[in-house]
Amino acid sequence: MTQLRLLGLLLFLNLRVFLLNGQNYFQTTFDLSFSDKGYATEALANGDVLIAGSTGPAGSEKMWIQRMNAQGVVLWSNVFDDNGMAVARDIQKTADGNFLVVYNTLQVGGWMKISGNGDVLWSKTMGIAGSLQKILPLAAGGYLLSGSGMPTSFSHALAIKTNESGDPVWIAHFGGAGDDVITGCWEDSQGFIYCAGSSADTDLNPDGMLAKIGPNGSVLWATRYRTGNLIEEFSGVAPFSGSTDLLLAGHTVSPLFEYDKIWLIRVTDAGAIKWSRTYELPDLDIAAIDLKPVPGDQFVISAADRANNLGSQATLIKIAQNGDLLWKYEYKIGGERGILREVIPVTGGYLAAGSSVKNGNEDLFVVKVGPEGLLPGAECCPGTVNLTVKDVFPEAESFTPGTSGGFIPLVTFVAGMPVNPDITNICAPIDLAFSVSDSAICPGDYIVITPEGITPGVTYSILTPGGIPDTTQPGKVCYPVNGTFLITRIGENATCKKESSITVDIGSRPDAFPNAFTPNGDGVNDTYKPLFLCPVIATHFIIYNRWGQKVFESLDPDEAWDGKVDGRDAPSDVYGWQVEYEAIREGSKQVLKEKGDVALLR
Repeated sequence: MTQLRLLGLLLFLNLRVFLLNGQNYFQTTFDLSFSDKGYATEALANGDVLIAGSTGPAGSEKMWIQRMNAQGVVLWSNVFDDNGMAVARDIQKTADGNFLVVYNTLQVGGWMKISGNGDVLWSKTMGIAGSLQKILPLAAGGYLLSGSGMPTSFSHALAIKTNESGDPVWIAHFGGAGDDVITGCWEDSQGFIYCAGSSADTDLNPDGMLAKIGPNGSVLWATRYRTGNLIEEFSGVAPFSGSTDLLLAGHTVSPLFEYDKIWLIRVTDAGAIKWSRTYELPDLDIAAIDLKPVPGDQFVISAADRANNLGSQATLIKIAQNGDLLWKYEYKIGGERGILREVIPVTGGYLAAGSSVKNGNEDLFVVKVGPEGLLPGAECCPGTVNLTVKDVFPEAESFTPGTSGGFIPLVTFVAGMPVNPDITNICAPIDLAFSVSDSAICPGDYIVITPEGITPGVTYSILTPGGIPDTTQPGKVCYPVNGTFLITRIGENATCKKESSITVDIGSRPDAFPNAFTPNGDGVNDTYKPLFLCPVIATHFIIYNRWGQKVFESLDPDEAWDGKVDGRDAPSDVYGWQVEYEAIREGSKQVLKEKGDVALLR
């Protein structure tokens, strides 16, 4: 199997050219089947990242994990099969340089260890029905796996501490009168663990839940938070760096057919509420799906419609310690909907993974952004999210959870094989190169615009304010009046709109009157006339010899004296001239007169 994987990897690297090679920020989709999802990501010290999720239709998914470098180039991509449905939900690097993965089958949760090359080292599943959501590395060694188990008709919150070999050290399995689940945990410096999720009371409606678990697995206390809405759940918990307070993130929705709202609560390490806020979109569901602390008592949150329904916005927001929004962006995917399920800090910014849907096809979606949420140097334009922030005032209710017994994990067999996803760079550069025939013309003249760069999939347009396009010749534009104008070429794809401009000057340039000519038949400077650099309406041009005799006269501004009088060469001498002409100059019609001398040289 290892040889097969290596062969597939070599073919993948030789045949696939990733468009974003060399770029530090990217927005990319990966397609294996009709339904591909990303649930988790992990960053390494060398800049590599691993993305974990699933591929395949609902009910028969396979785990999908791939490793990428800091520029988004795929190093390997594997699908893992346990002879049934399996979805990878979280991935964490381990103390021995490998990776721990939690996954869910149709009925039970499991965990496995893979090497940095994607080889399966071992795998195990729970001994009871349930699911696993997250992995928390513990300071004293080992890992906390969290989710839910179902010992009865209701699920109970579940936390399993394992050693490096994946064997349980202790199991905390607890719940109330309804369904309970843990969706994320955090460990303090003393080894106490705070787990967030949801808990249903006798009304069976889920409330936000926070529980404190001791270093030995004992549940010390549990609290429900509710605002009176139908559904309230937390998806994560994170610490404030300047205190022992915690931030809980999730969503709330009322029973009156309203939309999901992001819900954030700041609490003390005893569970007391300090502030509580919701963040909502007009006519769209949005929930906090993941939460990460960053320096300065700030937090980055991935948010979207949890079900990735039509209109779901793949969103990242950053908040201050008081809940104020620092930035908020939607990452367009060129399709009907998108979701980012996990976000992590990486060198130079943040990386998030989820999925996007275009024309009904759901693809793994990965975006790497800078510290301000943007994609420097990449042709992607995230949109600002129209979030409305409101203070809310929930109740906090302590409850004593019941406990359920432990279980013995089962050893399972999971096999991996290399795959070759189709890769789409959503941030493909928009080539806006174009040229103009002249950058300075006279009023009434025209400029020809020539597009040069063309990017497939981009819609182009050209703006020529102040100009009159020629309807018979594309790109030909007349400018009737004086002024400085911008010609702008615009390129727009499904995610971004870019533009590039060239300045043109429309104005009357000075007329020129040479002072000598050489009518010797060599084709150079053989004739003489005024040089009108901008069009004229009428002219009267006369040349005299030194005795005042007229030797040339014309009303045609294009006609020139060839140095002959009555068909014979005029002698070398100095001749006088005068011209009266009517023209548009400086934006108005003027009658102008000029006179002077010209030397005829033979």
